Amino acid sequence: MFPEFQLNVNNFIDKLARTQDLRLMLNNGSSYEEIINSYTGRLGEFKSKREKYLLYK
Repeated sequence: MFPEFQLNVNNFIDKLARTQDLRLMLNNGSSYEEIINSYTGRLGEFKSKREKYLLYK
């Protein structure tokens, strides 16, 4: 819808994702599944660590 939009201007996507991994995977043509699989393990670790800080479950 917005052909003028550029995801990689000044590598701003790195700031949004807090890593360059997403940008590199997008540039390399990685599939949606590959991108999701690249962070699922770390997401599980994060969820375990945050558990003790949650006020509500």
